[in-house]
Amino acid sequence: MHMLVDLTNPVDVRAAIAALPRFLPPDSVESVSQVSPDQQFVNQLWPRIGRNLRLVVKQARTYPGLDNSIAKLATDLNGSVTSVKAAMNGGLSKAIKTAKNAVPGAQGLFVWRHNGTVWEFGMSEEVKAAIDTKGIDD
Repeated sequence: MHMLVDLTNPVDVRAAIAALPRFLPPDSVESVSQVSPDQQFVNQLWPRIGRNLRLVVKQARTYPGLDNSIAKLATDLNGSVTSVKAAMNGGLSKAIKTAKNAVPGAQGLFVWRHNGTVWEFGMSEEVKAAIDTKGIDD
């Protein structure tokens, strides 16, 4: 049997991940197939970011909905808007991109939208749950 998987298509990758364990002995199937793409994404992201960026992510995780601004995040972190924006657009953005490339089909950390004046962000419930499994010092 042969399987052709388009690695750039998240649906194709998920289908392959779901199908392959059926052809392995039960004791050889690794638990990774049981882990959601969002959890795999956070697992990839966490070692790529330091403690300060983890604090940013953990604080952002506490916000409901999609109407959260970088200014609100900066205030809650007792930092400047400039420094939080630089962290999110710099180191965190690079780490997110690398983690997304490592986990095809992962939705990423933030959901962004422009309200006509500023960019607002939020997180999906699945990503929030994945972040809950991580500690600041993990």
